[in-house]
Amino acid sequence: MKPIQKIIVSIDFGNEELPIGELIQEGKSIFFKYYTDFIRSRIEISPFYLPLDDKIYTAPTQPFEGLFGVFYDSLPDGWGVYCSTGH
Repeated sequence: MKPIQKIIVSIDFGNEELPIGELIQEGKSIFFKYYTDFIRSRIEISPFYLPLDDKIYTAPTQPFEGLFGVFYDSLPDGWGVYCSTGH
């Protein structure tokens, strides 16, 4: 099975889905680029590390295992997981 190399990122507002940009993996590096229409929205998803700009951003290798923090934080984890103990 071929690994995923491109992910389209969007925000789901419940009644509307707004495309943000694309995450691209090339080798061990991950890149992000905003869509021009999203830049015009002026919605900041990560103002310090991914300011609204028409350039290609390269994710640092640390501290989030080679992923941008704003996207790493959205990955599934143990927080909020429902665990039934039978009580």
